[in-house]
Amino acid sequence: MKIIDYFDKIYIIYMPERYDRFKHMEKQVSRLGIDKDNNKLVWFPGLKYEDAAGFRKASIRGCVMSHYTIMKQATEEGVEKFLVLEDDCMFSRRLIKNEQEIVDELKSREWDFVYLGHGSKIKHQQNNQTYFIKVDPNQGISLTHFCAYQGRFTQRLIQLMTDSFNRADGDPKGGPMGFDAYMKFFRARNQNAVTLVASPSLGGQCSSASNLTPSKLDHYKLLKPILGQARRLKNVIRSFE
Repeated sequence: MKIIDYFDKIYIIYMPERYDRFKHMEKQVSRLGIDKDNNKLVWFPGLKYEDAAGFRKASIRGCVMSHYTIMKQATEEGVEKFLVLEDDCMFSRRLIKNEQEIVDELKSREWDFVYLGHGSKIKHQQNNQTYFIKVDPNQGISLTHFCAYQGRFTQRLIQLMTDSFNRADGDPKGGPMGFDAYMKFFRARNQNAVTLVASPSLGGQCSSASNLTPSKLDHYKLLKPILGQARRLKNVIRSFE
C-alpha cells in the first residue's frame, strides 16, 4: 500500500507568493508517484495576518491558524486519517525506497499522532527493524512539517487551541503559542494519546528563505542570488540522505 492509499486526505500548506516552494512540493509528491491533481491532495493556501493577536509574531499566528483550520476542516468533513505537509518538506530516500514497508507498519500499529518528519534526536533501539518508535507523552518533538493525525484526539486538540486563543501568552492553562508547542502541551495533558516518531526522520526541511523566521541576510537583495545557489546545493546534498 502507498501513502496516498493509506491516508484519507493529504493537506499541503503552501504560500501562494512562494512559487519556488509550490514547485518544490509538486516535485516531492511526484517522487511518491502522486499526481498534483489527485483528489486526495488538498493544496491549502497558508493564512497570513497583519496582527499577531496575542501570538509572539503575526507569522506564528498564520502558521498555527493554518494547521488549526485544516484540522477543523478535516474533522467537519469526517476525515479519519490525514497527513499535513508544509511546503518546505523534503522526503528522505529511505521513505521513497521503503514506502510500502513504512505504510504497512503504520497499518499494523496503534497511533494517534505520527511525526514522519521532525528535528529531534530520537534514540532507536539497536537491532530494531521498525521505522517508528513510540515516545513518552511528556517528550517534546520539534517541527511539525510532516505529521499525521487520526480523528480520535483531533477534536480535543482543536478545542484546546480554541480555548487558548482567548488567554494571554504564558497562561498556565495554555495561551497562544507555536504549533510545535501546542502539540507538546496537548500530548502532556493527554497521556493516553499514542505518538509515533520516525527514527530516523523520513523527511527534513529544504533549505530556502523562511517566511516564519527569515534570516537577516535575506533582507539584502544583492545576496539573494548567492544565498539561492548555496541553498540549492544544500538541497541537492540532502536529496541523497
